[in-house]
This record gives sequence, structure tokens and C-alpha cells, in this order.
Amino acid sequence: LGFASRNFVKDEDDDSGENPSNAIYRQISGSWPAIVSRMESLSREFSGSQKSKSLSLHISSALPAPDNSLNVSFLLRLFDLVGAMSAASGSFMWGRLREDVWPVCARLLETFLNQRSEKEETALNSDTSLAERD
Repeated sequence: LGFASRNFVKDEDDDSGENPSNAIYRQISGSWPAIVSRMESLSREFSGSQKSKSLSLHISSALPAPDNSLNVSFLLRLFDLVGAMSAASGSFMWGRLREDVWPVCARLLETFLNQRSEKEETALNSDTSLAERD
């Protein structure tokens, strides 16, 4: 993670006397709108695909199908970045997590659970119709 590594390497020529936490807070504040925007757009893509064409989760492994792998990979990297930011800044991220990240997580979880429920219901209906034929 570039974020974590860049912030913990102190430049030997930096004599500004600035508290390292302030630099981390400024970097988080500056990059946060873009991070949240991308998380929300990916979340909407997943939610939209669930309504229209199905997200294609493999229920047994809970991993997305290859057609969504790039978006899932990017979303996972965003969550890793948010984790690194949280570790580096402590309570500074609390409000951002509650107001920006949690709704995205809740939306994604709802999408995945709804899809799984639909697949299980389809499988149950298929099993029932096969049993009725016998």
C-alpha cells in the first residue's frame, strides 16, 4: 500500500518540525473524496448488476465470477487502503468509516445476500419440480 509506506518514511532533509500525524490527516482529507466516490460507484455497479443481470457469485466459494474480477479487485484494494488509513490515523477515521464506508459495505452485503437467497430459492424450486416429476 503506497499510502502507508509513503507516510512512514521520514525525509531526512525535512526540518519543518511538523507533527507526522498532521501530514497523514491532510493526505487522508485530500484523497478521501476520490476514494469514497470510487467505492460508491463500484457499489452502485454491483447493486445495478444484481437487479438487471446478476452479479454471478460462486456461492460455494463466495468469490465473484471472472467478469467482475477487476471491479472486485479494485474494491478490495480500496478497502485495504481505508484499513491502512485507519491504522495510521486512529480515531480520525471514525466518522468517515461510519458515514461513508459503512453504507457502501451494507449495500454490498445486501446485494450479495439477496443474490444468494435468489439462487438458493431457484435451486430449491428446481429440486421441488424434479421431485414432483418422479
